[in-house]
Amino acid sequence: MLIVTNVSTFPSRWTASDGTTGRTEIARSAREFLQFRQVDDAIFLVNCDSRIALELALRQSVPFRKKRPLIALDLVFLRRPESLAGRLGVLAKRLLLRNVDYFLHYFKDLRELEAAYGIPRQRSGFLDFKANLFSARSAGPSPDGDYALCFGRSMRDFDTFFDAIERTNCSGAIVDPQLASLREHGSSFSRTLEQLPRNVRVLPDDGTERSQIAALRDAKLVVVPMRKGRLIAAGISTILNAMALGKCVIASAGPGVTDIFDGQLLSVPPGDPAALAKLLTEVWSDDTLRLRTARAGWEYAQWCGSEQDFNRRVIDSLVKWSVTAR
Repeated sequence: MLIVTNVSTFPSRWTASDGTTGRTEIARSAREFLQFRQVDDAIFLVNCDSRIALELALRQSVPFRKKRPLIALDLVFLRRPESLAGRLGVLAKRLLLRNVDYFLHYFKDLRELEAAYGIPRQRSGFLDFKANLFSARSAGPSPDGDYALCFGRSMRDFDTFFDAIERTNCSGAIVDPQLASLREHGSSFSRTLEQLPRNVRVLPDDGTERSQIAALRDAKLVVVPMRKGRLIAAGISTILNAMALGKCVIASAGPGVTDIFDGQLLSVPPGDPAALAKLLTEVWSDDTLRLRTARAGWEYAQWCGSEQDFNRRVIDSLVKWSVTAR
């Protein structure tokens, strides 16, 4: 089997768990993918890049042209439309997505996704993700620190975090925000830095993994609040990074949280500052709860493993799907 993908870390030669062997070719555009359209055992795997996925879905729908199986991994554009233009765009995407053979997600609750984009669960599968900072993982749970860190950029609800933390006696923190990037990724951050709660500090951030690790390691707990109405997992990378570093995590309920974790983190309804403030106060002062949750999360992150472990799970999923599809 040949896997053509934009995942640059995939091994050039691989063996799946069932003994199937194969190779990988890296493609960075739809045009590069289509160079392998004539290869009979080729499968196209597109990770995250919605532009490439939709272009391939369109170009492979041309009659009398050879088509290769198209797999979409973590299509991040799948969000609830909030405008008339967005709703019209969904109609076009629904048509194109019919040409995607299989979807791999980091969440299991597919009801809203199916309703919005018409993707049936029969064409979907689940994968456990991995901590991008796995190499910096701690030797065990680390439930102590200086602040409750609100972290991340995709679909984050900083407004709810600010409204919640200022109702508590907890110390809060964020990293130096790139507001344009936050809003581009669908996050809410309505305050200016001068309007932040008095108990929230701004940590320096130079955009490197070193800064991210330092912010996480000094946290007493990590908060990943997400906006209402999301259809897919968001924040899963931040959650697993925090778990790998031994931290207790609080996250907003929804896909990729309450359908995946059971005891490895604590959840609150999205967009509910009162509920978040109550949980923050409880977790901040309850060393036993914080340690128990941090330990369960750390163990899960260790099980998820490294990027190489994740790539093996992807390969196994593709091989299993290809056998079923055949």
